[in-house]
Amino acid sequence: MSASIHTHRRARTKVGAADLAVRSCVLRALASAFGYPTEERVSSLQCCANSCLESSHSLPLRLHGVLEAFARRLSAMDRAAYESEFLGVFTHVCAADCNPTESSYLAKHVFQVSQTVSSITGFYKSFGLEVSGEKPDHVSVELEFLAFLCYREALETDAGTNANRKLMRQGQRAFYDRHLGRWACAFASLATEWIRVRMS
Repeated sequence: MSASIHTHRRARTKVGAADLAVRSCVLRALASAFGYPTEERVSSLQCCANSCLESSHSLPLRLHGVLEAFARRLSAMDRAAYESEFLGVFTHVCAADCNPTESSYLAKHVFQVSQTVSSITGFYKSFGLEVSGEKPDHVSVELEFLAFLCYREALETDAGTNANRKLMRQGQRAFYDRHLGRWACAFASLATEWIRVRMS
């Protein structure tokens, strides 16, 4: 009996790790999609989208359909075409009508911008990470950070190290509650509306 219970628990742990790995892949795909489309980032986006589709049993049906359509469209474009579409929404600078940085939604004055960025950078450093290239409060960087923590949680879950698994999960919740979760919906609404206007 004890051996049977032990095996069942191990099986549930493995499934949990697989689901977390897929979630991390989806987050990484989103991070790549919202970052400036360099060759490396577009390649990463294609790999992530394909990897997610290969694990479609772990995805909600609606999300699977969206990823499938996106992967098809992505494979039909070269980097230059993708870059053109990207710049049609986000431009080379942070546009006021669709700004992809947290401080533009939550900071009321310059001091709050500094505090927001400092808080975000503190999260990154506490997990041994530093940002280069994009601003620390850019949506692509924040999503990449959550993807990293989610992947680490998958590894700790698979290894059975409960304390580290909890640390990674707590880090995700805290970062989402204090940062990304406070502005991502507003950003997504603006981006959706801006794309709808461009396509009309």
